[in-house]
Amino acid sequence: MKAVTWLAAGVACALMTSVSPGTRAAERPRNTITIEPLAMILSRTVSLEYERVVMDELSFFVSPSLAVGSVTDGDAEASFLAYGASVGARLFPWGQAPAGPFVSGSFQLAWADAERRTVDDGGTNVTRSGSGSGYAVGAVAGYAWVFSGTFDLSLGLGANWTDVTVDIDGEVLGRGGLQWLGRVAVGVAF
Repeated sequence: MKAVTWLAAGVACALMTSVSPGTRAAERPRNTITIEPLAMILSRTVSLEYERVVMDELSFFVSPSLAVGSVTDGDAEASFLAYGASVGARLFPWGQAPAGPFVSGSFQLAWADAERRTVDDGGTNVTRSGSGSGYAVGAVAGYAWVFSGTFDLSLGLGANWTDVTVDIDGEVLGRGGLQWLGRVAVGVAF
């Protein structure tokens, strides 16, 4: 219970020192650099985002990303390496960018290399590889806080349309269609 009390007190202090709606534009940070720790855990994706405020209501961002992983399906195993970059914009209707409620849109290009390992009928290991590319278009609504003028926390929920495929000797692997998109980003504002 004591830990919960300290946590609540810490959150209250952070909220009191966050960038408030009354903060003048000259006092607000104009840049942020964030990472998404849940993406690292859930999808093994490392993404570093740079955001630049261009108007009180608008910011633009760019985000390179790297994903690695492997999947097992019966006696087949596949591993992949994907890399890409996103660009997008965030609209802050209250005019307090980079803090406050926002709606964002983004476009991402991605390239992937994959390797599939199987065992043929004779017991021989067979490895096939391929590469491919794709894109994603998405939108997120959320809220961003800047605590003490330096620490950035951004939460959001949205969806994107994804079409990323890899061709391995005529077998097309990948994912596509509409997917949920979450944002939990932490970083610095300056």
